[in-house]
Amino acid sequence: MTLEQEKEIMAVMLECHRVIHRVKDEQALIDRLCETLLQLKGCRCVWIGFSLNDREKIAQPAALCGIDRDRLSCMAGILRQSAEKAIQRRAPVLCEDLAKTPTEPPWFDRAATYGFFSSLSLPLEGDDACIGVVEIYSAERNAFDEAAVGLFESFAEDLTAGLRARGTEKALQASIDSWEIKYRRIEKRMDDMAEALRKSRQLEAIGALVGGIAHDFNNILSPILGYTELALLEIDRETQLGSDLKAVLAAGERAKSLVQQILTFSREGEDEAAPLKLNPLIKESLRFLRSSMPATVEFNLHIDPECGHVLCTPAQIHQMVMHLCVSAYQMLSDGKGVIAVSLTPFRADREWKNPLHQQLNGKYILFSIRSSGYHMAPALPVPLLGSSFNSGEKENNADMDLAVVRGIVTTLSGHLDVIREPDQFAAFDLYFPLFSPAPSKAEARDPLSCPRGAEKILLVDDDDSVLMITSKLIEELGYQVTMISESSKALTLFRDQPERFDLVITDQTMPRLSGTELARKIREIRPRIPIILFTGFSSTVNEENKSLYGISELLLKPVNRIEFAQAIRRALDSLTLSPTQSYI
Repeated sequence: MTLEQEKEIMAVMLECHRVIHRVKDEQALIDRLCETLLQLKGCRCVWIGFSLNDREKIAQPAALCGIDRDRLSCMAGILRQSAEKAIQRRAPVLCEDLAKTPTEPPWFDRAATYGFFSSLSLPLEGDDACIGVVEIYSAERNAFDEAAVGLFESFAEDLTAGLRARGTEKALQASIDSWEIKYRRIEKRMDDMAEALRKSRQLEAIGALVGGIAHDFNNILSPILGYTELALLEIDRETQLGSDLKAVLAAGERAKSLVQQILTFSREGEDEAAPLKLNPLIKESLRFLRSSMPATVEFNLHIDPECGHVLCTPAQIHQMVMHLCVSAYQMLSDGKGVIAVSLTPFRADREWKNPLHQQLNGKYILFSIRSSGYHMAPALPVPLLGSSFNSGEKENNADMDLAVVRGIVTTLSGHLDVIREPDQFAAFDLYFPLFSPAPSKAEARDPLSCPRGAEKILLVDDDDSVLMITSKLIEELGYQVTMISESSKALTLFRDQPERFDLVITDQTMPRLSGTELARKIREIRPRIPIILFTGFSSTVNEENKSLYGISELLLKPVNRIEFAQAIRRALDSLTLSPTQSYI
């Protein structure tokens, strides 16, 4: 049952209680209740009956709405069967599909004729016996799920109490108030969900905008880094000019890292957890955060470079650092002070008196943040003695930040310890289990030693500057390159000469024909040709699903010369996708 359905049911039930309060005549009351319940979406018939004082517990209809009285006699079997079961069992009876009910076949035909496909019988319980029943028939199969049945059952209990309390204004008003409160809660939940959906759509729009900016910015960075690398190959790297060019290359790499971090924030949750060192991630996050903090806030870092790995994603660490630092800043008096950040190894000691530490066992990485007013020794962070949360208008945003952090910490099987005092200090200790990754062989990074080849490559990119520098980088590696700036022309050329090329390298975002569309059409012509997607940003293709698009290698611009050379060689040397592969 959706919130919208729950709200509709609650509104009808609330109106029923108001009817009980307003209508004095008993028959008019029962009729009005049936009419009100008939307003439920998909409802075809409602009747209310009272049980006779006999052993068979037969229900006598008192009010009917949805079919006329002339049809009542021919519908008697359908109307009474489940109702009498509800009276006898003193429990709701649900029929999800009348056509599948083990009863007399003629009733199926009559039920379908009148548009009855599911039903719900609700007993009206007295002190010692069932006094009646409310029967609801729907034009939809499986109209009542478990949550809806529970809501109707609660309504039947309140309805019985309301009918018995007629004339007792206080009791009736209390019943109305109770359902009014329930209805307002549903409205509030729906409003909250609508607001959450609105914010989610805003974030999606921001993510799309960020992706577009990142694509353009990476296209700008590609020639800067590419030409710098080529220039370094032509000169002595130890000269002043070589030193200057290496500084340009380092600045470009920082810009590349910054763009990647922005993309990480916009694509929260997409990355898979991997063993990562926290110190570079934390430093990178603080650099990014530094520009958004006022100059009156000073950051002090005490980070142990020997800290090990944590199984996490970059987005989780970036988001955690951002929320904690913002929360610490909000606790500073007048927005002035020091935020100290430390990262140290930690071994859980059962002798600690802190109750939190009794839950820890083994090796951890301790990430601590202290704002002004709380002492933190650089060498040994002081464990906190508990968690303290303060209420008040100023702390509302900080509490929301901490709720996000707690969710991340829980996901990473860690522990969070917090102390905050408004306008004084904030202190956070986060404990993450140490993860020991399997040793891996590092690839060679000698700038003068790259995998080379002599194969023929078709290069497609709609940005002329990127096309030119990429061609130069590939040709420097010994390959023969054919450049084309329009994807449709590239497809025509490949269709005319499918055996001419050994590899295709294509951008993703291009007019008329995108990179993935081009890859699909090329593989229709020659299924086993390797294809590299070389793009500044892709919201659809990633390392996990690239083969579904017919992509052998995925490279995100800008890529340095060594990474490019290795990717080209892997694509040419590895087994390609099966020719029977179905591409998206």
